[in-house]
Amino acid sequence: MDFFYRAHDAFTFGIFQNLTYHLSIPLCVSSYLLLTAVSTIFDTENTIKKLGFSEPTASSKEAQTVATYASARTIAFSCVICTFLMQGKLESVDTMLVIWGTCVGLVDALVQFREGKSIGVIHRLIIGGLYIAWGLDGRTAKGRGLNSKF
Repeated sequence: MDFFYRAHDAFTFGIFQNLTYHLSIPLCVSSYLLLTAVSTIFDTENTIKKLGFSEPTASSKEAQTVATYASARTIAFSCVICTFLMQGKLESVDTMLVIWGTCVGLVDALVQFREGKSIGVIHRLIIGGLYIAWGLDGRTAKGRGLNSKF
C-alpha cells in the first residue's frame, strides 16, 4: 500500500499532501473565477446572455468589450489569491475573499435586480455572503475549514 502513496506523491509532485479544507475552499473559488473569466474572453456574447442580459445587449460590441476587460481583472484577482495561497499569506486570502464578496457580489446582485432577475439576485447575494462570511471569520488563516466546531 505504501507504494501507491509514494506513486501518488511522485505523480502530483507532493502538491496536494498538505491540502486541507481551509485551503481548498479559496483554491476552488480562485479556480472557478479563473475558468469563468477565461471562458468569457473566448465566448463573450454567450456569457453575457447567461448573466441574464437581453440579446441586443449581449451582441453589443461595447458590452462585449467591457465584459472582456472585466474578465481580465477577474483573472488577475484569481492569480493574486493563488499567489497568496502559495506564499502562505492566508490572512490576505481572507481579505481578498471579503473584498470580492462585498464588491462583486453586491454589484452583481444590483445589476441582476435592475434586469429583473430575482433568482440571479438571490444567487449573487448568497454566494457573495458566503465569501464575506468565510473571509471575516478568517477560516483560511485559522485553518479551521469546513470541519470546524463553533
